[in-house]
Amino acid sequence: MGPAAPERTADVTDLAAHARMSARSFARTFTLETGTSPMKWLNAARVDHARELLETTGTSIDDIAVRCGTPANFRQHFRRATVE
Repeated sequence: MGPAAPERTADVTDLAAHARMSARSFARTFTLETGTSPMKWLNAARVDHARELLETTGTSIDDIAVRCGTPANFRQHFRRATVE
C-alpha cells in the first residue's frame, strides 16, 4: 500500500505488515525517515485525496469521508489539515 491507496482503511499494523516489519519498528523507522508518524502521513494523504474529490466531483462530503476511510472524524482531520 502506498500513496495511491489512501481510501483503504489502514493502520500502522497494516503498513508494518506490508513492509514486513513489526509495528513498533515500522513506526520508529518511518518517523525517522519522514519526520512524521505513519498515522499523520496517512491522515494527510486521506485529506489530500478528499480535497481533490471535493474540488473535482459532485460527491457529498459524507460519501467522500467514507471513501477516504475516516467517516467518524473526517471533518476534524480535514479542518486540522486545511486551517492554518
